[in-house]
Amino acid sequence: INEAVDILSHIDDDKITLSDLEHVLKCLNTNLTEEDVREALEHCDTSDNMKVDLKDFLTEMKNTQSFKDSVVTQLLLTAPQALEKDLIDVSKFKKLLLNDDLHSAEAILTEVLKNVPEYEKGKITIQDFLTTFVDTLRTLKSE
Repeated sequence: INEAVDILSHIDDDKITLSDLEHVLKCLNTNLTEEDVREALEHCDTSDNMKVDLKDFLTEMKNTQSFKDSVVTQLLLTAPQALEKDLIDVSKFKKLLLNDDLHSAEAILTEVLKNVPEYEKGKITIQDFLTTFVDTLRTLKSE
């Protein structure tokens, strides 16, 4: 998680190298198939220096079956779209989930937010979100 947070918090102009993107997806264990990732990347503009717009990639991923089948993947792939530096704008995060009719993911986010300290008005750190998210999933799984 720490590696993924470090990479995501250092993205410039919403662009991420393909190698960093691959590493983030692996670190977050997003359960995406290689085929889905490859297909999403085919619809994205990849710059000369092998960078892709992260938000474009995430938008394309929403059309894949692996995204639709996993609430965890929905949360993990939506969070970076609400990321500003290393802070997640909570209202933007919720709005993105609700606009895509991801109500189960929004319900889990609400549970996670009960245990995440607010860093700045309406914002939380990505580190706190991911750590608490993993803890929440463990608790829900054990219940």
